[in-house]
Formats: sequence, C-alpha cells, structure tokens
Amino acid sequence: MLIAERAERATQWARQLTRRPSNFVFVPSHENQGLNYFQPEFEQELAQLKVGSFSCRSADDTRPVDLLICTAHGSDLAPQLWSAHHQLGPQCMVATWFWDNHLAHMANLRTALASDFVFASHAYAAGGLLNPVAPYGSHVAACSAQWTREQAMAGFEAAAHQPRSNRLLVNYVAYPSAGRTPLLQALNAANAPELDVLLMQPDDRTRYFSLSPSERFAEWAQHKAALILPIDRDLSTRLFDALLCGQVPVLVRGSVVDLDQVITPADQHALGFVQIDSADVQSIRDGAVLAARRWDEQGLAGARRRHEYVLGAHMLISRIELILKCLWALGTGEATVAHVPGAGALALQPAAATGR
Repeated sequence: MLIAERAERATQWARQLTRRPSNFVFVPSHENQGLNYFQPEFEQELAQLKVGSFSCRSADDTRPVDLLICTAHGSDLAPQLWSAHHQLGPQCMVATWFWDNHLAHMANLRTALASDFVFASHAYAAGGLLNPVAPYGSHVAACSAQWTREQAMAGFEAAAHQPRSNRLLVNYVAYPSAGRTPLLQALNAANAPELDVLLMQPDDRTRYFSLSPSERFAEWAQHKAALILPIDRDLSTRLFDALLCGQVPVLVRGSVVDLDQVITPADQHALGFVQIDSADVQSIRDGAVLAARRWDEQGLAGARRRHEYVLGAHMLISRIELILKCLWALGTGEATVAHVPGAGALALQPAAATGR
C-alpha cells in the first residue's frame, strides 16, 4: 500500500536523524526572485537555531543534506522539486511550506505531491494539501520575513523618535482578480486625508521592492497604523510586518479566519488592534482615526510592545524552528504519521492521540 510505505519511509528517515548530527538547508521559492524579499542574512540567523541535532547549511554547500525546507507561493513547483530529489538523493527529504495554500489549489497540490512533508500557512485551507504521499506536518502561520531580527531591531530604533503620520498606510498590489481590488481602488479615488494609499500593479512592483530592507522598514515605521485587508480570509505577512514596525493594525472584524489561533484575543487587545465592522471607505476612514488615536494613547511603549511581540515569536526563524521541531518529534516518537480517516491522506499527530 502506497500510504503505508510513505508513512514508514517518513518515520524511518526521522528516526535516523535523531541518532546522528543532522542538517537542513532553507531555499525560498524562485517565485520571489527579483523582489529581494528573503534576505541572504537569513542563513546566518538560521545557523543560530538549536533543535535536536539539526544545523543549518548554506544553500551553496555541496555536501549531502538531510532536509530541504522550501517555500511555495502558488506556482506549480513539482518540476523543480523532482529535480531537487534527483540531485540531493534519497537520504534528503523535502518539506514544503505553502504560503499561499488558500489560492491556486491545483498547482499547490501538484507541488505537495512532489514533497515529502507539507506545512500550511493558512489552517482554514489546509485540507487542499492533504494527500497520500507527503504527510501534513502542521499549521505554520505566516510571519514577518522581509527582515532579519537584527535588521528589524535596527530599523525600529532608527524610527523610534521620529514623527509618524496619522494617515493609515494602505500599501498593496492591485491584483485584477482579487476581490479586494475594487475597494482599494475606491480608497485611492477617495483621496481622503486619513489615508495614505500606495498601490502597485502586479507587473511593476518596483515602487516598494526596489527599496533596500532599511528603506522598506522606514516606509512602514513612518505611519502609526496600517490597513490589513486579506485577499481571501488569510492571515498574511503584512499583519506581522505592521506590528513589527510598531503600527496599530486596522482590520475588518471576522475577516481573518486563523487570527485567534495565532494571536489570542487577549493579545490583540493588549497590542491595540482596531477592528471595524464593515469593509467600506467610510468605515476604514473612521478606523484610521481611531487607530491614530490609539497609537497616541499607547505611545512609543505600545509601539515597542508590538515590535517585541513579533520579534520574539513571529519572525521567519520562529517558523523554521516550528517545522524542525515538528519533524524532530517524529524522530523521537513524540509524533507519528497517521492515516487521516476518510481523506486517503497522511498527517503527523501526537503519538498520544494515536495510542502509540
């Protein structure tokens, strides 16, 4: 049986890792090439991780590797992953972290079938990744990934005593097919004094991505608040970027399905979240006024609290650590590969839940 064979292969691989020094390499998908999104300094940061016997290798290192962690952003990466399997050999497993599993379901499924483990950024849409070949690892939410921790700390301190605009930052790509685009266009057309609307077209994102990491951080940190408007119902990186830069986030109540799973309601309250009831121009303008007032009430201490909240638990290094811990638990026997009833699929579960 294919399912049983794949479960056994994954388990034996993980057990072997716990018996010797093991290593991993992190390779972001080529889909973000040209945007300068993932910084080369991330390798140095990941080298600081301590999970089991894992150590981080450079993507340029030609020695054998045990684990390839890659990201997927909606394209069909199966050809690249099959090539990676061929080049890296059977001792290396591929763990794919799907940043956009709420979109492009068929392309994502093809990518999943070419992986050995799959991880979903969006728990509410994780079902689309379930398959009989690559066990579903866990929900690994989006995070702030444009900056290393060191870059983020430097950026925050550089902006700490600079004045911030009361205008709500609305910096988005206006994808033609996205349901939010008409609202973004309406916000832009309103030319409202409460809003700073900075839209880009999908084929030209140089306005933002030609900036250096420090310049990008400064753009966010020049504002007291930012609008969080999902494409679907997704918890995106921009919420964490906004918090990291000290901003008060403004979002429509109930618009982000996974929010409470990742950031508790108590933390949302403490961090100063502003939730509005409707996704329309006037409600967003009203939310902008409230968010600027809340930033003033909490001051620099509140901005620093938001910054440190993300810095401590919601950066890229935090998410890679979660993936490594999930796979290490499989090797130690704390987790097991289980059959998902009725789905013809595999998923990692705590060993206690399966009685093993």
